[in-house]
Amino acid sequence: QDRRAAVASRPMSSTAVELVELQPHDLPLLRRLSDSIRRVFGEDEVDDIETWEAELEGSHRSCRLVCIVALGPGPESGERPVLGGALWEYFLESNCFLYTYLFIDPDVPRGQGLGRLIANEMWAAVRRRDIREGRQNRGVFVEMHDPARNSDEDDSMDPVERVRMFQH
Repeated sequence: QDRRAAVASRPMSSTAVELVELQPHDLPLLRRLSDSIRRVFGEDEVDDIETWEAELEGSHRSCRLVCIVALGPGPESGERPVLGGALWEYFLESNCFLYTYLFIDPDVPRGQGLGRLIANEMWAAVRRRDIREGRQNRGVFVEMHDPARNSDEDDSMDPVERVRMFQH
């Protein structure tokens, strides 16, 4: 199946957004997303790129990566900017996902629906993967900090906003 079958152009305000479900041959785009994520999250919060590459290629011994990247408008030829993305890690032994990242570039205006577009496309990608590979997803886990114990100064984003974001 061509990866473009899993790509959709959708309006986010007046901006066209292309959502791409990464395949094993998309390592350069995975690296670009990783670079963008590292500009926001601390090094202690981000897995190394070699781990993500192995998970995407299917060579990691216990985990697989499902990843959606949102690309913004760009030049006719050349790279389109990474606006955001989502990474879920599927753990083979438990048949469960960890919702590892939902990332929006800090330069992208908030409240335009990009996070929702990415999250919805990730759910669709997971369903396609389950059907294609004959796997059964037994659960999705989201890691977050308790807003009663952590302030936004202690985290990469306001913990209250993080909880609100995942209430969908």
